[in-house]
Amino acid sequence: MTQRRTVLGLGLAALGLMTTSCGGGGGSLASVGSGGTGSTTIGPVSGFGSIIVGGTRYDDSAAAITDDSGATLAASAIALGMMVRVDGTQSGSGTGKATSIRVTSQLVGLISAIDAAAGTFTVLGQTVKLAATAVLSGFGAIGDLAVGNAVEVWGVLDAANAAVSATRVELKAAPLAGYKLTGAITAVNTSLRRFTVGALSVAYAGANFSDIDSGTPTVGLVVRVRAVAPPAGGLLAASSVEAIDAFGGAPSSNPVTSGGDGRKVEIEGVVSGRATGSARFKVAGIDVDASGASFSGGTLAALANGDRVEAKGTVKAGVLVATTVELKSDDDRDAQEFELHGTVTSFTSLARFVVRGVTVDASNAGVKFSDGTAANLRLGSNVEIKGLLGTDGRTVVAIEVKFDN
Repeated sequence: MTQRRTVLGLGLAALGLMTTSCGGGGGSLASVGSGGTGSTTIGPVSGFGSIIVGGTRYDDSAAAITDDSGATLAASAIALGMMVRVDGTQSGSGTGKATSIRVTSQLVGLISAIDAAAGTFTVLGQTVKLAATAVLSGFGAIGDLAVGNAVEVWGVLDAANAAVSATRVELKAAPLAGYKLTGAITAVNTSLRRFTVGALSVAYAGANFSDIDSGTPTVGLVVRVRAVAPPAGGLLAASSVEAIDAFGGAPSSNPVTSGGDGRKVEIEGVVSGRATGSARFKVAGIDVDASGASFSGGTLAALANGDRVEAKGTVKAGVLVATTVELKSDDDRDAQEFELHGTVTSFTSLARFVVRGVTVDASNAGVKFSDGTAANLRLGSNVEIKGLLGTDGRTVVAIEVKFDN
């Protein structure tokens, strides 16, 4: 068992002292979020009870939940692997209280190419890497996909390479109501009123603009483009173009540059701008100082531009001063653990039961049971689950099951 699992296991034991929330989303924790430090966390949802992101378990009972268009969402609309920004407070014990949660997907569109051997497919000119830890909905493997399928993709944006490391992919019903593209502008033709993102050209003459001065796109700007129809002849007709920051919102809402000193920030993203030997670099465009950080999954010396990392620290003078940096691997299924806290709402067998709407398999011989045994697991049991994503991309394969009595 890795050191990371051990740390999470200790966190799970501590959480066992609390009252399990009714959320997931929704619900509250008896002792979560009393006091604490202002915080912003962006990353994939790794658990429920209420919502777990970046290793922090947030009480979401009073949070305002929206999508990236500003539409209000029910807490039940949040699913494992979705990328979210959580603003609120952290108590310092691995728990916190969310005041707002924004769910942001990176792509909505049709698959135009598939490379099953590489584990990638293309949507709106962007390469999607189906990571081993990506949660899948509506299909079980890349071999189940076909060119022309409609999908929505959540993940870590690598804007420099027009790529997304997927944390969740949902197969959608066609026809789509709308299309969405996220990426960095690499070329602009002002006379034709077009720009390029990855391998796709975007016509912006009829688009509404947000947070872009004078309505003029510029090279290097990260944008979210919406359209009502798929590309025709390699050209996407934009209905709206919005400049966004690393947190998927307006640049003015960036908590690192505008949130004030002392704010806790956790962000998962891609490294850029690192010179050889330097402890200064950017993660998803955010300035990071890792000179005093502890590293896991790799070392500072080996850190390279393009690496996917999770950086945690405190804001000082517009810089994220990191205390920890964890290197992530798209190919390591053990790199992402999932936690579920709640009631068993469906029970077929140890190999198939449901907690928080997620199917769980606790039939492996090595599963650690505490405060009960496998024989005690049944419909209505209150449990805390820790596990890894199964090869089907949908089932959490339990490592630990703790009964909450």
